[in-house]
Amino acid sequence: MARPKKIKRYGNIYGGRNSSPGGALKVIAMILAFLLIVAVGYFLASKFLGGAHDPVSSGDVPVASASSEEPAASDWQPSSSSTSSEPAKTQLVSAVQLPQAMLSDTVKIKAFVEQAKADGYTSVLIPMKDQKGNLLYASKLEKAATWKSIAPGAVDAAAVATAVEEAGLTPIAHIYAFLDDVASNAAYDNAITYGTTTGTTWLDNAKEKGGKSWLNPYKSSAREYICEIANELITSGFKQVLVDGIQFPPVSLKQANLQDGGVPQDQILKQFIQELEDAGNILVAYKWSALSGLTTSLYGGDPTTYGEDTASPIIDLSEYKKGLALPDGSTLTTPGDITTYLMQQAQTAAGSDTQLVPVIAAGQQNDAIIQALKSLGIESYIVLSE
Repeated sequence: MARPKKIKRYGNIYGGRNSSPGGALKVIAMILAFLLIVAVGYFLASKFLGGAHDPVSSGDVPVASASSEEPAASDWQPSSSSTSSEPAKTQLVSAVQLPQAMLSDTVKIKAFVEQAKADGYTSVLIPMKDQKGNLLYASKLEKAATWKSIAPGAVDAAAVATAVEEAGLTPIAHIYAFLDDVASNAAYDNAITYGTTTGTTWLDNAKEKGGKSWLNPYKSSAREYICEIANELITSGFKQVLVDGIQFPPVSLKQANLQDGGVPQDQILKQFIQELEDAGNILVAYKWSALSGLTTSLYGGDPTTYGEDTASPIIDLSEYKKGLALPDGSTLTTPGDITTYLMQQAQTAAGSDTQLVPVIAAGQQNDAIIQALKSLGIESYIVLSE
């Protein structure tokens, strides 16, 4: 209801030489009666119409009702403070890997995290599934129990993630995918098999020479297993999962039976990455080599075309001990120069829509490599430990 306007009357209201006391009293009585009527009307409107007007306010400010499309003032937050379940693509990651030997020692974990924080790292990479296929945490997955994948002395994943986060850093899990000699031997319908022989797993080398069996990317049970592990780690408190070994074996597959159904290798790996991304925030690691860019035989094509928002090319300079010879006849010899050349190739291949988070292999001159990355505008990286 609008505030009543003050009524002004001109003439003899305020009295004068010809005014009479009786007339003045009548006017006053009329004004008081009018104000009484207004007060009664206001009271009734407030009581029966829900109090849509604030009598304390100095103006007519509407109060939002429960059905209003606009949020109440106490619930409103600036758009800049809104959060998303998925971190932004531009989120910076500088991580160092916790050595596997420290995983079961909470005192050593705490000391390592504190040192990582002092060194300027924002995250800690924690091994949760190794290259043999052992789960280093106490998984509750039915497949993990059935296939005996859980290693002796497995740790509580949630407790480790919480310890890192409480120290002020971000926990990132590290797992290997199809490089898995444990689960692939546990069930034949997981593994790459040998030729047309039934019930025989294929090995990447002679058994006496350390040959290993591999999970088969074409088998849905194998893909589901890795996705379930990634999802379990995300729900345990890890903010990201670095997935290594999304590839085919690095040797000839002539004797192997992939049972591919005519689907190209790069397509099944691309499908697997899309399935992985449903589990949460995933980083995909892949080997990057000079000149050829990468060993495409491992991926059946170019993994930079798989469409993920972030990609982690592995920087391993051990193969360039004598330097990197370029097509123009020159040779790059320093870790910084070699890294710059490799990552320029990686940036070109990945394109501007993909954020690179390189993985620096253990035992290298990290300072020189990191400086080279930063000179290319790459601020995110992961350093592996021995």
